[in-house]
Formats: sequence, structure tokens, C-alpha cells
Amino acid sequence: MYWAKEIAKQIISKKGKKLTLATGITPSGHIHIGNMREVMTAELIRAELVKLGAEVRFIYIADDFDRLRKLYPFLPKEFEKYIGWPLANIPDPQGEKNKSYSKHFLEPFFEALDQIGIKVEKLFAKKMYEEGFYTDSITTSLKKKNEIKEILEKISGREIPTDWSPFNPLCKKCGKIDEAKIIEEDLKNTKVKYKCTCGNTDWADYSKGEGKLSWRIDWPAKWSQIPVDVEPYGKEHATVGGSYDTGKAICEQVFETPAPYGIGYDLLYLKGFKGKMSSSLGNVISAQEFLEIVPPEILKYMFVKTKYDKPIYFDPQIGFMQLVDEYSKLEELNKTASVSEDEKLIYEACQINQNGKIISIVPFKHLLNAVQASCGSFSEVIRILKQTGYTETVKDENQLKIQIKKINNWLEKYAPENMKFSIQKELPEVKISDSQKKLLLQIAQRLEEANWDAEKLHNHIYELGKNLGLKPKETFEPIYLSLLGKSSGPKAGWFLAVLDKDFVIKRFRDM
Repeated sequence: MYWAKEIAKQIISKKGKKLTLATGITPSGHIHIGNMREVMTAELIRAELVKLGAEVRFIYIADDFDRLRKLYPFLPKEFEKYIGWPLANIPDPQGEKNKSYSKHFLEPFFEALDQIGIKVEKLFAKKMYEEGFYTDSITTSLKKKNEIKEILEKISGREIPTDWSPFNPLCKKCGKIDEAKIIEEDLKNTKVKYKCTCGNTDWADYSKGEGKLSWRIDWPAKWSQIPVDVEPYGKEHATVGGSYDTGKAICEQVFETPAPYGIGYDLLYLKGFKGKMSSSLGNVISAQEFLEIVPPEILKYMFVKTKYDKPIYFDPQIGFMQLVDEYSKLEELNKTASVSEDEKLIYEACQINQNGKIISIVPFKHLLNAVQASCGSFSEVIRILKQTGYTETVKDENQLKIQIKKINNWLEKYAPENMKFSIQKELPEVKISDSQKKLLLQIAQRLEEANWDAEKLHNHIYELGKNLGLKPKETFEPIYLSLLGKSSGPKAGWFLAVLDKDFVIKRFRDM
């Protein structure tokens, strides 16, 4: 059974059909496709819950009130002074006015969600604190700090300092949210007195967002206040004694609310780098960058095809093409009667619904060949696509131009050299054997006699070469040499099928 459908059934059996599904991220850097696994896991499960008749509120909390933890490699040196500041209080790293650090990274991510067709209710942690959303939770946490401390020590195995507090005041002088210690509490008036390492002593009103709960308490407080019924989280939070375990206990014992149904997903790894994808390590492809090279259906497929608790290893070169091929095969299979129920569900889960319309796309690999064969001519791309059966697709020229732009971005940024080609306008100065020349003449004759299906043409070329005593490599080599000026290229039958037939016939006869 398709994993998201299986999880949806389990959720309904435990939580019923009126649900709040939550997800979120700290926008400390580029929100990459590794981060995307969380929101995508939630979205895929949401879709299956709805199919099963559930009413789902889907929220996304941007923790823009979390602090800047260190000077990341992508930040200018002068940002060192903002370490410890809430992300929403730090200026834009590129100097854009009226935009914060957190907004700088959140905006392109939200644009990516729109492209993928994911509709979420967006909440922002700073605003939630400022509007008093967490006030009751903070009061409860301060009253029961010893009970919370005991839970943390017992479950996590860590020793908590005696002066520890579940609430971190925001210093009004230095702007940091992780340096002040509470020295007095006035819970009746929702205030705490603090002394900061910068020397400042003052009062913080936590009903107005003058501080925040520490992470391990903030999470269960959110679960309790909203309340949250279902939430995915990375496997680092799912370890024994980890933040989900402590959060569950705090939610149930301190805030007296059932903990959400947890979904611990595995991570995404980028080929050639050690460890998980991380902005701080620089081994990232942002969600926006990924969508600049591929249709959103393929991005969804990467997450749909792999069960949430299994790792994903992503290679933007050959692995990417394999991913594209897999999706294309799934697409073709869904046009046949032999498609299984799971294959149908997986394919449906990948589709992007934009304003009630499913966008028709040209298979990536086919369009890749058409774009390169066209030598930059849009009208030639249209001719090729019409010739190869995509008459309906080319009617939406704006959508086609978007797809072509993605192809060109991939060719520029990630494509291995053996995937790139350029049609030679003049006859290349290359040497081929007499048998290979004879083969090209025979292919030209066959092309002149009839219109060939790509697969049949490919197999026919193989047989022609075999009859002339040529090995497979010797058979296909003169085709690429005569057209591309190099000894290899796209699969021959499919390649020839996208080219202008008269041009190919003349070139083969001139060789």
C-alpha cells in the first residue's frame, strides 16, 4: 500500500477525522530540498486524509523568533554582531530595506510551495509571542519549571543547571534572546526580571513577546495551545530521549494535552557531501533552485516514491536523470490497463493542481533532446514536439517556455558533459569507415521511405548495422559523429525522431 495512505488510515483510527496537521522550520538559512521533506511528508499525508473524509487544518509555523546561532559561511563578517538575536529582528543579509533575515529566506520557500501546489496556513512565531498566543503556556511553564526540569533530566539523561528556566527573556539593550537569566518573577502581571551578560537588568513582559520558551518547551506548548493532532519531524528529534520524547511527556504531564501523532522522517543527502543537507555546511540545493531545473511533479515524485522513514540520496546529475526516467515510465504506465492501484495513487499524488487544472508537461528527457536539437529556436522546438505527438502540449506556449527554461538551467548548472550536445550546422570533419558510410546511406533511404516510430527506428538501425558486420558501438557512432561531431549522444532512434527528417537524410548522404 502507498505509504501516505497507510499512515492516513492509522491517524484516523487514533485521532479521528477532525485534525490539525502542523509543520514548520527555523529560517536560519536557505530552506533546501532536505527541509522540504517535512512539509512534503505532511502534504502527502494531508491529501490522503482528505480522500478518506477527514477535515484537515494544515498549518506551517515559521520559527522566526529563534536566535541566530552562529556566523554561517554565507553571511558577511559584520553579521557576527547579530549572533543571539531573533532571526526576525536581524536585517536582510543582502541589505534589502524593509525585509528581515527570516523573511529573506522564507519568501522564496513560500514561492516554491505555491509552485508545487501546497496550500498552508502560515503562522509566524514572533507574531504569535507578541500577540500573547503563548502567554498561558509560559505562565504554566514557569510555575511548573521544577516538574519540567525533572522530565528533561529523566528522559534525555542530561543534567539541567540549577538556575535553568524554561523561558528566555529578550534583552532590551543588546537584543539577544539567549544571554539573560531570570532573577525575579511576577506571574500575576506576566513579567520576569532578568539580568543579561551585557550588564543590563530589566523587566520582560512575556505576554507581549519580550522573550520565548526554550525549544524543548516551545514545541509541546505549541502542540497544546493550537492544539496539534499530527506532526512530522526529522529523525534527529525521534531518537530515544530526543525532543519528541521530552515534548510528548511535557505536553501530556505539564500542559495536560494529548501529544500529536508523530511521524519521524529520515533525511535527504546530497551526493558528494558527508552528512545531511545543511545550510550551515553549504551542501544544499534550495527548493527554489530545484524548481528552476525540474517540473514540480518530479520534485514531488522524489518524496512520494520513497517511504518517509527511508533516507533519500540525491544526485543532481545522473541520479537526477534516473529520477526523471522513473517518473516518465510511471506516467506511461498510467496510460495503460496494467497499472496497479499503488502506481495509480503514486502518480496521482505527484500531479500539480493549479486553479483546478492539471498542467500537461512534456517528459523531461524528450524535451531535453528537443531543446538541444533546436539550436535555440523556439519555433523549432514546437515543430519537433508536434512531430513527436505533443500537439496539445505546445498550445500552451507560456507553460512550454517555462519548461524550456528549466531544461536550460539544468544544462548550465548540473548536466554531465555526455548529456550535452549541439547539432553541427556544417558537415563535421570526422572519419568513418566504408561500412559506416553504407549504414548511413541505408538509414537515409529508410527515413525517406516512411515515418518511423522512435523505438522501431532504433531497433532497425541496430539490425542494419548487424547485417553490415558492425558492432553496436560502431553502428551508432557514425550517427553521432555526422550530426554532433562526437562519438556518443542521446539514444539514436529517439534522437533522430526529433530532428528534421530532410536535414538528417541530406547529412547522412553527404558523409
